[in-house]
Amino acid sequence: MSSHAHSRHRHSRAPENWNTTAPVSWAKVVVDCCLLGTLVVAPFFMGGREPLGQLVLTILAGVAAIAWAVHQMRTEQPGWKFSGAEFLMLSGIGLVVFQLTPISQALLGRISPKLPDIIPLLWGTPDPVLGLEAWQTVSLAPYMTWSHLSTLLACVVLFFILLQRVETWQDVQYLASLLIGGAVVMAAFGILQFATSNGKYFWFYRHAQATTKFAAVGGFTNANHFANFLAMSVPLQIWMLVRLQSSDVPKHQRHHHNQDWQYREIGGLRLPALLVVVSLAVTGLAILLSMSRGGIAVTFAGTVILLGLMWWKSLLDSRMTAIVAIAATAGIIGTMMFGDLAAKMIEQNVVELTSSDVDQLDHNQARQRIWDANFKGIHDFPLLGTGLGTHSQVYKLWYDYPDNGKICSHAESGYLQIGLETGLAGLCIVGALWLLAASWCARVYFWSKSSDMAGLAAAVFAGFVISLLHSVTDFVWYAPACVMVVLALGILVVRCISLEDATDPAAEKTSTPLFSPIRMSWGLLVPGLALLCVSIIQLKWTETIAFSRTYSHRMLTESLLDSKDSTEADPDERLRLHKLQIKAALDSIEANPTEFELQMHAGLAYDKLFLLAQQERDDAMPLIHLRDAARASNFERAELIAWLEKPGVLGENRKLIASAAEHFRESIRYCPIQGRSYVELASMVWTEGASSESEMRLLEQALKTRPYDSGVLFSYAYHVSELDGIEAALPYLQKGFVNGPEDRLSLMRAYSPLLPAAFFLENFPIDRDSLSQLEEAYREAPDRYGYSKVLKQLALENVQHAIEVDGLKAEESWLAAHKCYVTLGDKNKAYKCGMAALEVNPSSYDAHQALGLWLYDEGQFALAAEHLLWCHRRRPAVDWIRTLAENAMAQSHEPTQSAPAYPIERTSASQFGQ
Repeated sequence: MSSHAHSRHRHSRAPENWNTTAPVSWAKVVVDCCLLGTLVVAPFFMGGREPLGQLVLTILAGVAAIAWAVHQMRTEQPGWKFSGAEFLMLSGIGLVVFQLTPISQALLGRISPKLPDIIPLLWGTPDPVLGLEAWQTVSLAPYMTWSHLSTLLACVVLFFILLQRVETWQDVQYLASLLIGGAVVMAAFGILQFATSNGKYFWFYRHAQATTKFAAVGGFTNANHFANFLAMSVPLQIWMLVRLQSSDVPKHQRHHHNQDWQYREIGGLRLPALLVVVSLAVTGLAILLSMSRGGIAVTFAGTVILLGLMWWKSLLDSRMTAIVAIAATAGIIGTMMFGDLAAKMIEQNVVELTSSDVDQLDHNQARQRIWDANFKGIHDFPLLGTGLGTHSQVYKLWYDYPDNGKICSHAESGYLQIGLETGLAGLCIVGALWLLAASWCARVYFWSKSSDMAGLAAAVFAGFVISLLHSVTDFVWYAPACVMVVLALGILVVRCISLEDATDPAAEKTSTPLFSPIRMSWGLLVPGLALLCVSIIQLKWTETIAFSRTYSHRMLTESLLDSKDSTEADPDERLRLHKLQIKAALDSIEANPTEFELQMHAGLAYDKLFLLAQQERDDAMPLIHLRDAARASNFERAELIAWLEKPGVLGENRKLIASAAEHFRESIRYCPIQGRSYVELASMVWTEGASSESEMRLLEQALKTRPYDSGVLFSYAYHVSELDGIEAALPYLQKGFVNGPEDRLSLMRAYSPLLPAAFFLENFPIDRDSLSQLEEAYREAPDRYGYSKVLKQLALENVQHAIEVDGLKAEESWLAAHKCYVTLGDKNKAYKCGMAALEVNPSSYDAHQALGLWLYDEGQFALAAEHLLWCHRRRPAVDWIRTLAENAMAQSHEPTQSAPAYPIERTSASQFGQ
């Protein structure tokens, strides 16, 4: 460091610890423990994104709030320190509370002018036959909004308590050290978990949607949030390194400082500074191993900004810059311990970050698509948005792209998600908070007399920039652990301002009277805080229990989907899984009856119970026949129910349908844009006397709320085709076909007994994947000519694909073409395709087995024996392969017709079509 810098640092005013003699009360100790748990322990609970983590956060916030109120009642000088952010934070909370408040539809229509067009069935006076209620809140999912509000309240409460608790320069340093320590502990854990990963969190918890196998994630469900949590601590670590290395030795220790570990030097670095260098290397390594392109980019940007600001203030010399560079290099070198795969993935991330090609940065335009939907949503709900936390439900109103069953829980941009959920009002509040935070940093950086404070302001500003930049492409503001770091950074600069402004910190202040208004106010606040705390904790406890049961439901659903098309699936086992799935759904709704998705799952569970009960009856009639018979009889509602409850009709099973319908109604009451709930309800309301017009109104409402959902489109098209024919339904079928790759097979199976395959070949955009689905759907259909045509086209598509690609992808396509030609009876081309698969992958067990079995069936035992013996040598424990190989060998010596030995050629697709 230059002599000028040394002089400046030496003569700058060092803040003192003003309250070192004050006794520490038990309430203050409780507060400190809660704050420690919030910043260090709570992030390990999935970053606070799941109910258990939010439960931990709300418990810590509630206990800390009550303990601080008790402390203020007992302390000699109770009071409140203001930051300037109070009005903005309370305005944000007030905005969300207003979103939850029932208002008149006249006012609601002015605030959300598009809402009457989206939910016309719930606008005005809903049809009493359908049993629905008029919608009256800005939030389109009030339960989700209240859940997110409770988490927001916990974060705001912790901010205010931390603001009151950090009083001295010593407290500021302690908080900075706490943020650094929490990040380093998380980084070290993330590295260890990744190095020894079995795919499970903490080596025992299997997450339904995330894994620890392919990137370092620590205790977070999202690697980007893990990287962001660590990245915001990097500027603080650099500031701490500079401060520790450049600080003077106190006078009373100048002759004995060699005996003090804090001033011992190793390689020119004091031991504490060396520890910070190691922590920087560990943090950098963890960020690299997170494979987060955004995390790597914002860490680099924040570091550059901090170094520039510190250099400008003469707080940094070239030697210290070199030390930071060495720490970064050590982190990069550390990636070599994790093998070539990690190194290649990190290298690929760096290449993509430095590329100007948008497609490399945004694979398959995933972010651009969800951003486009959010822009449209902000345009339609500009003032107050759709409700905090509602993104996962409302984005489907505008998402006109194939989703492949994937749900975009967040907008992949904090700004867009806040804009969609809280409107321009919410964006203005957030923007004002960030401007206020920037002004805090500028005030300390430019006008502070302390170089330590100026450097800290630069580090905090760099941390803010990291959060702001990362939020452009991710939703880090929806991870409470990351939000708490941002709030804690803000407190560091706020307290520096108050320390600078203080004129006589040592002056004695008179004790506040026992029955003063301020002390009594704190006392009255305790029961109010306790009630609010209990309410929020109960909510989060309910969510946690329901989440664990929903997890079981999700796992069972996946097991049923995996076994759905398996030829080896045991019907009894599938029935057992169905019953367990039903129980899990009903247990979930019992735990949390206000969650609309759980209500929908409960409705589906009762519907499945009804179907299982009907299957056990010998005299059960299809519901569609019962519906037609009921409408032909023109029953009144009471007469219809009495008829349906007759043992020969539905009997007791009618109550199962009634229960299902009620759960679908409850789902709609809690969230009016549940497309599937409308569809399912439409199929049941006839049992209550509703007309076909009422059914169509429900389906039209479903289409309004889910205009691009393939399931809704197909259901609507089916009813349109019943009324007006298939031509009228075709536009909806085509739209659903494009947007729902996962649902195409169900559509094809539904129509394969009724329509020829040419209907799909001529009216839909058919590619190789949809051809495979079409082949499966028409495999047992009466249209054999159409099936043969599908097989030929599918074979040509697979051959073309195999010629264009190499390796395993080519092998898969050659084998698919081989299977098609076997079914078509084209032995020549079947042989060629099978051999072509072996050419691209001579060690393929699947190719040898497929070719061997087909040749055996064709009676070409000599050729079959060659492949079957190869398979037997690879898997000698498979008895049936050994038996077939022995039979082929035995029969190969008998006179038989030999298959010609075709040369293996890279035959063009046009030749296969000859």
